[in-house]
Amino acid sequence: MVLEEIKQQIRCIVLCASDPYAVVGVSQSFGVTPDLISGIATSTTTGVELVEKLTGVVALTLPNHQSLPKLMQILKAKLAFN
Repeated sequence: MVLEEIKQQIRCIVLCASDPYAVVGVSQSFGVTPDLISGIATSTTTGVELVEKLTGVVALTLPNHQSLPKLMQILKAKLAFN
């Protein structure tokens, strides 16, 4: 699997999903836990809450400017920016 070959180079996994339940399916199928979830599944407050409840992973509506501080926090932590 390609992911196994580049695993050491991956610093942050963003899963863009169309459905909150698809997030669970993709994570289980590929054995990967994303660091952040976005996409149509997070386009509403209810979607964000359901994704976070189902996965325990931060879900952000990225087109919403209020999500940018949390996004930057995650990226800085994962990419080790100082």
